[in-house]
Amino acid sequence: MRSASWGSAHASKHVYRPEIDGLRALAVLTVLVNHLNSAWLPGGYLGVDLFFVISGYVVTSSLIGRPSTGWTSFLIEFYRRRFRRLLPALILMVLVVAVMFAAIVHPGEDIMVSALRTGIASLFGVSNLYLQRQGSNYFASDNHYNPFLHTWSLGVEEQFYFVWPWLLLFCGIGSVRRDLALQRLRWVCIALCAGSLVLLLVALVNGAETASFYGMPTRFWEMAAGALAWLVWQSPRPTTGSSPKDGRGPRWLPAAALAGLLAAMVMPESWRVVATLICVGVAAVLLVHLDGNHGFGRWLTRPLPQAIGLRSYSLYLWHWPVIVLARWSVGLTPFSLVPIVLLIALLAQLSYQFECRWRHPQPRAKSAGDQRLRGELLTYPLMGFGAAATIILLIGSGRGLLFLGDRSRLAIDLGFSRRIPGTSVDTVHCFRDPTTPIEDQQDQASCRVVRNTGRPTLFFEGDSHTEMLIPVGRHLLKSGSFNVAFFARGGCPIPWFEPWAHGTDQRQRYALCKPHSHRQLHQRLQQIKPGDQLVLVLNLPGYLLDSNSARQDQALEAYGQAAAGLARELQRRKAGLLLFAPLPFFPGRSALALPPSLCHSEWFRPAPWSNPTCKPAQRSRAVLRRELQPVAALLSRLGREHPNVRVFDPFPVLCWRGPLCSTHDGEELLFSDSNHLSRAGAKRLENPLLKFLLEQQQAPEQQQPAEQQQLAEQESEAST
Repeated sequence: MRSASWGSAHASKHVYRPEIDGLRALAVLTVLVNHLNSAWLPGGYLGVDLFFVISGYVVTSSLIGRPSTGWTSFLIEFYRRRFRRLLPALILMVLVVAVMFAAIVHPGEDIMVSALRTGIASLFGVSNLYLQRQGSNYFASDNHYNPFLHTWSLGVEEQFYFVWPWLLLFCGIGSVRRDLALQRLRWVCIALCAGSLVLLLVALVNGAETASFYGMPTRFWEMAAGALAWLVWQSPRPTTGSSPKDGRGPRWLPAAALAGLLAAMVMPESWRVVATLICVGVAAVLLVHLDGNHGFGRWLTRPLPQAIGLRSYSLYLWHWPVIVLARWSVGLTPFSLVPIVLLIALLAQLSYQFECRWRHPQPRAKSAGDQRLRGELLTYPLMGFGAAATIILLIGSGRGLLFLGDRSRLAIDLGFSRRIPGTSVDTVHCFRDPTTPIEDQQDQASCRVVRNTGRPTLFFEGDSHTEMLIPVGRHLLKSGSFNVAFFARGGCPIPWFEPWAHGTDQRQRYALCKPHSHRQLHQRLQQIKPGDQLVLVLNLPGYLLDSNSARQDQALEAYGQAAAGLARELQRRKAGLLLFAPLPFFPGRSALALPPSLCHSEWFRPAPWSNPTCKPAQRSRAVLRRELQPVAALLSRLGREHPNVRVFDPFPVLCWRGPLCSTHDGEELLFSDSNHLSRAGAKRLENPLLKFLLEQQQAPEQQQPAEQQQLAEQESEAST
């Protein structure tokens, strides 16, 4: 592979720059401060973008600066170094944190499965893809309790490491004249950097925020910017032929670039795109112009920044899990802050020592080295699969075995998380964020359960309110009278109609709702058989009620027409349509900013956190009924006009006594935010819904057509 022109001249360009380790220290410290409290440094998350640029620089320098005897040696040695550098410490962290997480997190929490699955995905470098598929918003408060969320950036880097050496080979590195190969690489970097940046902007314009954040293609431009920085840094000045570090601009430029970086890091999260562009541009400037012998570069080469920079990977691995586990236990308070930081430092040091043992093995003879390489090819996969198997056990049959808290309600809560035990019907498979790409039909096969042969199927469809009812499916299956299917897309009504209240349907975030609704109904109508029912569970007040009376009337009329058309289509198939009437709702009550179990004390959590959503919110029953009256009247009319339409009203079940409706029943939380049911709230609907369904199933067999119509009217009026 390597030509003669890649000899000594090439080796001279492989220069260690200690100031880059100092930059790593700056990057990891900004991330740490932001994760401890985002108000202290709102843009501290940009430290990850700084890492990406540094990775592009360092990996390009390392690949081009190491001699090899052929392309196989070039690739094998690179991946071997990356494996030694990353995998052992990562596997150890994931395994230890998964065990600790299972010990202090209530196994009935919905985040238990998704968090541990994120850990499994991180073992194979795809946690960013898993989080992207789930439509997981990195900045959302519920992600503050996933100890493996930070591994998304490791997934991006590992995918970059997989691709980049092949691109260097494509440019002719090591096989053609050096200047020609570097010129090709420069143009490839510019093209890929521009293409990746355009892809990012297109994704943002189209509302694909999760894909733009987690995807390696939309992050590639940052690593390519680092590679371009190396290409600029290593090329000598044509006029003087001086060292690459000499004559690269005025001495004040690094200080000005640092000021720009700090300015980006104090920008609010809503300015993320602008801040990221500034950060990446400034990082590239710093990599080109920093000099470890002068100015700011000299400070970066001092012992403390160097020590932190060398341990930056270990610090990044452990800082977030420690913070998250603290949130699940003692909390992030002024009293716990110092012990948390000290624990992060201790674990980072131990992890660094462990990492060094793997990265720098004792030198051996060539034959022993070949044997070691073959052993490594088996060791790393076995370590990863062993850790993954352990975590799968914690999710499956071993769920709850390690829990150290109050186990008195364990059986109830375990059975009523948002999944149907023993099936693949759960949030992971059967719920999508509104910006997630639309799946093929076969992707939803796992969201249907047929256990009761010959019995009708209830096809639950709708938005996030449908997702809340997934646990009810177990009760319906257990009755022996029904089979079930669930699928939900947040913020998207079925059937499609427009306009929505407040003009929400015009927002880019919901651009996929219309094609999703049409495609989903087309698929369901192909699957539905005589006797089956389509069950629509939606946040109808959010789509239909508006302070602008004209817009509200338009929304009500549009939904009424869409639902009536769907009812007629189902009637031709001798199937039913079940509409859920609105739940009580509590405007102004924020989403539960922490998992429900954190509202309960444990021995390792001395007192519940003083979070407003842990306290009851109440509203007048009469006022609620009056506000919901337009929706109730519409549903009642649909029930009267279409004999196959039934309306189930959960309101009396959830607001069953006294003049006030509450988000709590005693200490039990019924609503996780202003309108979404908690697990306990959904459980309240099990028996009433089953009773309602069984009565409706028996009624057509006992009544004549005229009497059936009269019964439908009575049921509709009673329920609304």
